[in-house]
Amino acid sequence: MRSTLRSRVVQVWVQYPGLDWFAFLIPISWIIVTLKFDMPHFYVEVTPDLRKTLYQAMLGASATFAGFTLTSVSVLINLLRTPLSSIDDLFTDKVKGRVGSVFVAAIPVLGGLFLVSLIGLLTDSTRVHGNWLIQAFEIASIVSSALAIARILWVVRRLLVVTRSGS
Repeated sequence: MRSTLRSRVVQVWVQYPGLDWFAFLIPISWIIVTLKFDMPHFYVEVTPDLRKTLYQAMLGASATFAGFTLTSVSVLINLLRTPLSSIDDLFTDKVKGRVGSVFVAAIPVLGGLFLVSLIGLLTDSTRVHGNWLIQAFEIASIVSSALAIARILWVVRRLLVVTRSGS
């Protein structure tokens, strides 16, 4: 029963990448906690240089993972077009389309992280006190991007297992 529940959760997670936007619940919860306990929101009290470093790191990471995703899409296209009986037996055309949508769905999420990081770098990193709204979007984008990349890695791993066993 436990593995069935786990496999269902993973299946829903892979098939519905839009659920990643629930990552906005993390900064919303954080705001509620900080309001209740009278704490500063996110990293508004952090020095501007440290915030600038964080934004630069997220810019680099989002661009790198977007490149990884685009490269994975080309590998995926070649893999799914290759006539391997194990892949054709395992995946219908509908499932192959869903696999491709996992990769395509990650690109706007990574683009959002890149955009929010760029806005934060240009507007928030020079202020004495940071803008908590930009930081909330940054944190939600980081979580959404991490989930999208984890989904891609899961699909790639599964495809590699299938191709190894089928060849």
